[in-house]
Amino acid sequence: MSYEEFNISISARLQGFYGKDAVITTEKVLKNNGQSYYGLRIARKVTESTIPVIYMDRLYEAYGNGSMTMEECVREVCRIRKKYECTEDILQFADKLSDWEFVKENVYPVLLSTEENRELLQKLVSTPLLDLSVVYMIREDKEKCVKISKAMMDSYGIDKIKLHRQAVENMKKDGYKFQDMEELIMEIYHGEDFGEDILPFDENRRGKMYVLTNRENLYGAAGILDKTMIREFAGNRNFFILPSSLHEIIFVPDDDGLKGKEFDEMVAEINETVVRKEDKLSDHSYYYDAKEDEIRICN
Repeated sequence: MSYEEFNISISARLQGFYGKDAVITTEKVLKNNGQSYYGLRIARKVTESTIPVIYMDRLYEAYGNGSMTMEECVREVCRIRKKYECTEDILQFADKLSDWEFVKENVYPVLLSTEENRELLQKLVSTPLLDLSVVYMIREDKEKCVKISKAMMDSYGIDKIKLHRQAVENMKKDGYKFQDMEELIMEIYHGEDFGEDILPFDENRRGKMYVLTNRENLYGAAGILDKTMIREFAGNRNFFILPSSLHEIIFVPDDDGLKGKEFDEMVAEINETVVRKEDKLSDHSYYYDAKEDEIRICN
């Protein structure tokens, strides 16, 4: 059964379950880095304004490999729809998205690859940064996150410069910090011997890598926008900056004579083998020059 036939069959069964008044539609949703997924929207009432998208890729794969029957897939869609039933809390959040007084307290910067997100960036407010783009996310918690579109921006009555400054200012309350990578991994593994294979780079880098992210480890690569924090951490040292993902970046002191090309190869390998496509930031490294107090792309 093709993916299209699968969605048609699921939709027909859902229509029977929810009744003729329910409106069931399929749509393609564009995500980070050009990744797109097909999902179902089930509007049980015509007046519903906030309807969750239920992605079907995982269910289609489960149906295809025989781990779930069609009936089980339908039940799973119904379960997800019920779980994410539009609550009063969600409705209130949706209503506040057009209120600048709310937005200015809850907007944060997010870094994306410019090249990998050209289609998505056509719809979003963005500011260029090297070969990256800063976009802006209204985030009340992990479940309530919305990137600011150009249409939303028009309703705020402000310019992009003010939006950018406010988002960067809000980073101060987002719990950003540098942490020694080895200590971080030991915390994750509760002090056990984690072995060399757990570290992303060779044994010689142990004790010489620092992870920068925020309290929730959510879009924490934006930490490079805080020039004061980086300057205070670096002192007079130069650092290679490795884009581990959208959620964190790694700082490595430039003290071993390694070149940007060698780090580029490391970053590209990790992106290929470890990082989810949606979470990839860049395939190359960056460089913090302490004397110039600037970040640039490694040559």
